[in-house]
Amino acid sequence: MHSLRQEEQPTVCIHGYVLDYSEIFSENEHTKVVLGWDGQNNKDQVVVKVIDLNKLNDRELIGARRELTVMKRIKGKPYLVNLLDSFELEDKLYFVMEYMKWDLLSYVKAQGPIPQKKCRKIFLQIVEAVKILHDMHIIHCDIKLKNVLFNPQTEQICLIDFGLCRLIDDDNQYISRAHGTPCYSAPEIYLQKEYDAYKLDVYSLGVLLYVLFFGSLPFDDFSGVPYYRALSVTCESSEVGRPDLRFSDSSSTNYSNYRRKRKVPKHLQRLLISLLALSPDMRPSLSSLLTDSWLTHTHKQTYFCACLSK
Repeated sequence: MHSLRQEEQPTVCIHGYVLDYSEIFSENEHTKVVLGWDGQNNKDQVVVKVIDLNKLNDRELIGARRELTVMKRIKGKPYLVNLLDSFELEDKLYFVMEYMKWDLLSYVKAQGPIPQKKCRKIFLQIVEAVKILHDMHIIHCDIKLKNVLFNPQTEQICLIDFGLCRLIDDDNQYISRAHGTPCYSAPEIYLQKEYDAYKLDVYSLGVLLYVLFFGSLPFDDFSGVPYYRALSVTCESSEVGRPDLRFSDSSSTNYSNYRRKRKVPKHLQRLLISLLALSPDMRPSLSSLLTDSWLTHTHKQTYFCACLSK
């Protein structure tokens, strides 16, 4: 009788950790993210990312090595995933990371749109996390709810998944190629020319904030990559800046079965419009974002009533 391959066994003991391959958080053709335990203390749950190096092409291999480099650099930084251990065995690369039960996408699906006070607290932490990265010349390139872990009891977040990140030279912040999740990606990435790398993350923050508050994506006519290619054409025009956002109804891509009216502060509307500006030059820097009146709560509230529909 043939023995099962390592990844086909329910649990595997390796390098002092117990990996549970029946509990898979995410996977693709070359990577699995699974639940694990510290072998010395089975009460300490961890998350283990397992990358099969033999299944990576040259570009992906460089990306995996870059991800490890970045995770070592950010170790111990607030609001960023903490790399507890890393090792390479039998042509597989292992990242051992801290565990949280929830990610923000699952939380929004379960709870619906986030109340304003909690939304502000969560978003502020995410902005501070991205600011730390940018100060270290690291662009995340895949900011989205799924990549933010969340503890509902403490309302603390943890930004994860640096598989698509980029390292930026001190003297050049422009890149010509980036990959991410289409509905969170800035339209200029489809222009096939160099663009400001830092403003890519700013746009993604805008999409994330919109989904947190409304429980849905910001554009009703979103239809994937073709839509964003068309949108990228308009963002080249110096006369176009304001995105066509809807604040009166939630979009057709809704993450929860929520239906109620809520008040939308005008300061939040203005913030979303600036974050999601089609022209990168019109988006705020993270330094100015951290002083925004809605985020710092230093304004007198004025409201716009929006209906959140299914």
